[in-house]
Amino acid sequence: MIMKLNALFSDGAVFQRRIAVPVFGTTDPESIVEVSFNGKIYTGLAGYDGNFLIRIAPQEAGGPYSMEVRNTRTGASAVVNDILIGEVWVASGQSNMEYPINVSVQQMQEFIAETAHDTDTIRMFTVPRRASAVPEREVAPQALPADYEHPEIKPGQWICAWEPEWSTITPENIRTMSAVALWFAKRLRDDLKVPVGILSSSWGGTIVEAWTSMEGLRNDPEQAAQVQQYMENLSDPDRWGQMNREMPMYNANNVEQEVLIKKYCTPCPEDAGTPQGWGQLDYDDSNWKKFSIPGSWMVEKLSGNGVVWIRKKVELPAHWAGKDLEVHLGGVDKHDTTFFNGEKIGSTGKGFELDHWDKHRCYPVPGALVKAGTNVIAVRAYSFIYDGAFTGSGENYYVALAGTDEKIAINGACVLKAEADWKVVGFPCNVDMGPHNPNSFGILFDSMIRPLLPYGIRGAIWYQGCSNTHTAERAKLYAHQMETMIRDWRYHWQQGAFPFIQVSLAGYTQEKDYAADNNWCYLRDSQRRAMRATPNSGIASALDVGDANDIHPADKKTVGTRLALWALENTYGLPIFGTAPEVRSVSSEAPGVLRLTFDNCAEGLVAKDGVLKGFYMAGPDGEYQLAEAVLEGNTVVVKNSAVPTACSVRYAWSENPMAVVSLYNSAGLPATPFEIGLN
Repeated sequence: MIMKLNALFSDGAVFQRRIAVPVFGTTDPESIVEVSFNGKIYTGLAGYDGNFLIRIAPQEAGGPYSMEVRNTRTGASAVVNDILIGEVWVASGQSNMEYPINVSVQQMQEFIAETAHDTDTIRMFTVPRRASAVPEREVAPQALPADYEHPEIKPGQWICAWEPEWSTITPENIRTMSAVALWFAKRLRDDLKVPVGILSSSWGGTIVEAWTSMEGLRNDPEQAAQVQQYMENLSDPDRWGQMNREMPMYNANNVEQEVLIKKYCTPCPEDAGTPQGWGQLDYDDSNWKKFSIPGSWMVEKLSGNGVVWIRKKVELPAHWAGKDLEVHLGGVDKHDTTFFNGEKIGSTGKGFELDHWDKHRCYPVPGALVKAGTNVIAVRAYSFIYDGAFTGSGENYYVALAGTDEKIAINGACVLKAEADWKVVGFPCNVDMGPHNPNSFGILFDSMIRPLLPYGIRGAIWYQGCSNTHTAERAKLYAHQMETMIRDWRYHWQQGAFPFIQVSLAGYTQEKDYAADNNWCYLRDSQRRAMRATPNSGIASALDVGDANDIHPADKKTVGTRLALWALENTYGLPIFGTAPEVRSVSSEAPGVLRLTFDNCAEGLVAKDGVLKGFYMAGPDGEYQLAEAVLEGNTVVVKNSAVPTACSVRYAWSENPMAVVSLYNSAGLPATPFEIGLN
């Protein structure tokens, strides 16, 4: 006798109010199933395969309730307790949505303090990571690897670390919950005065194509050919021969990635810089390129994957001379060998190890090497694939006098030279895709979204995009890909055009007023265009709460709150201004003068500190020049007499334009970056 409900129907579940709530699971084939809920009974039939779906009548907010689901023929039953009725949202995307609230201790403590009076009416169901490349019906349990050390586990035995379930927001539970989703849920709960449930399904570093179903991708002319190639590659027996067949499919691991890295990547070459004196104090580095720590030499296009050297001169006080020091590096993507005045003081990483890219380094410096005045720290950094960078926060780069609190910062300006430049290393198209790789076509939809269908929801919030910025072409295609994914989710969820709100990417890397050809800019504009083209979709900007040194900025409260404000205005109809200004059109006023009109101005557009910045205009040649911009009511007039045939405007156009983010509405919401031209 079988009665198994989908894992979403666990104790503590939140049901969506005011819709017919789907209840689904598996029982004996062709049996009659009864659902008892809130004093009523609902009846349905299990199919030939035993799957059933029964919808209970729309309910108003409230609870707690219990629900019993029973097979009338066999008597098998399942009971779910402590059910609340309220608002349910899906939270999905990559690492900035996955980002747990405990990473920022300050914000976690703030959230705990603000919710201490009621930890029961916000609940979250976190979907474990899974990348199995087959359509899944069930939310999989989280697994631990066979080599996990535990006294009660035999070597080679796979175990279930935890079953997915609904959790309340107690201080003990929230530590690994999505910070953005928690702040979003809190604002909804506080304003609507109803329980809020979040289905959290995210995976860091993933692409939008992974979250779109294979059906949606194959029906899209822009992506169908690549998807077909992937499907043909997927059945290649050589691919499967590389995999451990005893390994459960729910364990997303790096086995196949390691095989591909060994095949397509270049081992670290023999050190060619040290024989030339690149680490020595007296070496002439005047012709080296300028760089800044932290930062990505690949993003700044100073070099590609391979080996680079950086040299940083540091002035040490006289009382440090001859004393032991420590050199602290925030993180080097991926390996490093570090020198002090030409002598090696430490190294991290070997072979094709991937797990050191964000690890703090601390290397001892013997006092015999330390001089008063100018000293040189040189780092030989090796990155064989993906990014190449000095990661983390600038405050984590310093020299310390051993055994004391004295330290001197070594972040900021330095010089860089490539020893070996292999350009951008990647795998041949679609070769790296497949089981266990979350960046495969449709894989996360099948593994982490399909098992949720068709659970009753109100809408979805989405924070993703960084992984689709590797080329300008991909960043520009993202608008179309987002439209495809939103339509795809709505089709599969069978709840009409539910609201879909995405986050416009936060500022990252060194602040710049303008970058002529930047993939993050194209991606943000794609986000805006996708929203503009898709009914009942919105955007919340994280642009002005970014972090130049961290792709994962700590301020998730502002982001979650802005997502909630859009929903409160547009989904729930509250009398608030929750939508950011959005450029609607541009018109020519005179030679060198264009006028921009905007939607969602609230009670009026506002220039931060009274001055508009970050506007650039171009003529037919596409060469953008800085322009004067002034507010006139709810329009912006952009002027530059040197561009008499002006036909296009860009605003906040760089990877990190925080210094020029200046256009807001009266509700304090920033305009999204844009590029717009005359029709």
